[in-house]
Amino acid sequence: MDSQTRPSQVAQEIATVLDENLDVPVARLVEFERALAENPTDRAVRQVYRDWLLEQGCTRRAQQLEQDLHGQEATEYTGPVRPAHSMNWAEL
Repeated sequence: MDSQTRPSQVAQEIATVLDENLDVPVARLVEFERALAENPTDRAVRQVYRDWLLEQGCTRRAQQLEQDLHGQEATEYTGPVRPAHSMNWAEL
């Protein structure tokens, strides 16, 4: 199966934009959202996308991205996936 982000995985973000402007180019919108989903720490994409949204009159999603650009952005988790010690839940 393809590991690329599907439009359905960013449906909420797409709906936020479309709620403000139904005439926005959907293909471009999906392209931006997929790029962010595949690399959430990419500030350049986030900035370009925010500017594009403002040009389209989609301020709510643009404000979400603006907050991310001011230090509240998602960071890539690099910690352990599982605890270092195994737990024996039967002996709790």
